[in-house]
Amino acid sequence: MSLSFTEMETVYEALAGAIDQAGDDHAALFLTKLALFLAKDMENSEQVLAAIRECLRSLGREQA
Repeated sequence: MSLSFTEMETVYEALAGAIDQAGDDHAALFLTKLALFLAKDMENSEQVLAAIRECLRSLGREQA
């Protein structure tokens, strides 16, 4: 089941606040830890890898 738009907004706001709280020196590490924490609940590694590819694609940085 997907999150509703309102739930996504709530998550976005919490994530933005957490990144700010982590600070510039720790933002990348925080996001890596969060991604790994969330990845453990996915059904398989291919779903995680597909999400990584999609995020890179959305930034115009397709993975080779």
